[in-house]
Formats: sequence, structure tokens, C-alpha cells
Amino acid sequence: MENSGKILFEDDSALWFVALGEHWLGPLSASSIYRKIQAQEISWAHFVWKQGQTDWKRICDVKSFQAVVPNTPTKSVSVQVKEAAKPEIRQAPRRSASPPPVPSAIKPEERSWFLYYNGSQFGPFSKSEVEAAIRGGKINGKVFVWKDGMQTWQKLEEVDEFRSSSVRPPAPPKGVSGAKTKKEARSAPRRPLVAKIVMAQESSVSVGVCRDISIGGMQVLTDRGPSTVGKKIKLNVSAPGQIEPFVAEGVVVRILEDGRGFSFRFEKLSTQARDAVESYLQTDQA
Repeated sequence: MENSGKILFEDDSALWFVALGEHWLGPLSASSIYRKIQAQEISWAHFVWKQGQTDWKRICDVKSFQAVVPNTPTKSVSVQVKEAAKPEIRQAPRRSASPPPVPSAIKPEERSWFLYYNGSQFGPFSKSEVEAAIRGGKINGKVFVWKDGMQTWQKLEEVDEFRSSSVRPPAPPKGVSGAKTKKEARSAPRRPLVAKIVMAQESSVSVGVCRDISIGGMQVLTDRGPSTVGKKIKLNVSAPGQIEPFVAEGVVVRILEDGRGFSFRFEKLSTQARDAVESYLQTDQA
């Protein structure tokens, strides 16, 4: 009798491919295939394959699924086989009902990487998932990573698999006023500045504190700031007795490791505001 409750398979890894006409779907776990059968998306007569099999087999003939195959199917197996072999809507008629070639070269990507940041451990992730998080600005090269075989946690930027251009902050957009090269950004003098920052992000307003400033940008500490690199925002900077108040528009170029702040590059800065910043920086050097 078919069990309508939760089925526990001996191995529920995503290893299976299901033949759908001239195409295949996967990799899927055994429980995912069973749920598709219950939802009548596929039948017991559909063909499946996993690495190690010499050819495709019907689901009802695979040992892993024998315990959950219903004793009395609503249709004969031969009828189900014919229906499973029918071309899907919008597909051209097929000359043969044979399943597609075995996808022997396709293997599910292994999830073996663990991340550690904000005081917590996350994972496991595949290599492509970690790279996607880096490109999306969710993590950066300072985040710690580990997988089985490594002696200790290492920063992403120190691991060969992730030591690439995707770990570094994106280059300044071409043609944007105020954008500096990487060499110029390093040589620009910076100075600590305790200032109140009011941020306008679309329809919301939040408050933060400036940690330091240069002629090219500043670093802001806040728990309600932007969460992604590349975000365009406007800042109102106020530090009575230290620097004349000014307004700056620009882009977020880095999210701090603990998620409680960001680095901001000026893109629109009035002449008066630029003079005020330069005057503040020169005072520090005097």
C-alpha cells in the first residue's frame, strides 16, 4: 500500500535524473521524485538514472523506490509507459519513445564550503553559491571559509578557489565625476571624523555616524544602512565645530564585515563641500 505520509529513503541525496520526452530533469533527491509522483507531475513508469547505472530504468523497477510503489496502480504499467513516452505539448513529434542519452558528464555540484561571519557559521555551500554571494555583495574577501581537509579557517581572499577579481570591490564606473583609481584611493589622506549622518534611501531615512573621511569618500557606522554594494544614496553630514555641514551623493562600495556599516564613495559633491573636506584634511596635516 502506498504510504501517503513522509517517506524516509535510505539515501536522499540529489543524484537522480528523470527523463521527460527528449529532455531530462535533475539532479533530484528520491523524496523529490516521490513528491512529483504524488502530485501527478510524473508517473511510476517514467525513466530515471543516476551515476553507476548502465542505462535508464523505470521508477517502479528501481530498488530505491520499491518500498513505496503502490501495489495496485490505477493504470496498467504498459499504459503508463506509453503515456510517459508521448511528446509534450508544443514539442515536435518524436520518431522514437526511447529515453534521452544518459547524462554521464553531469554531476551535482558538491556543497562542501562553510562560512563564518557575524559570529555565526553558515553552510554547507557549493563553490558557485559562495561566488554568487561575493558578486552580490552579501559577503567579501574578509569572511572566513572552511571545508573538510583544511587545517583551519581562512579568509576567502586567501583561498585559491576564491582568490579572483570577484572578491575585490568593483571598479569605479567610467565617466562618473569624482571616481578615483585604486592607486589614487590608497594615496588619498584620511582622517577620523565623528559626525552625524542622515541617509536618504529612496523613501526611507536613517541615521549613522561617520568613522573617517577622505576627499573621495567616507566610512559610515549604522545598523540601518544599505545592504548591497552599488546602492546609490544621499548623505547629509553634520559635525559642528569640525567641518561645515554638507550634502553628498554617491555609491556604496563595500559593506563592513559585521554588517554594521559601509564605505561610501562621493559622486556628487559641491565645490563648497569639497573645499570644506579638503580644509578639514589639511588641518590634520598641519
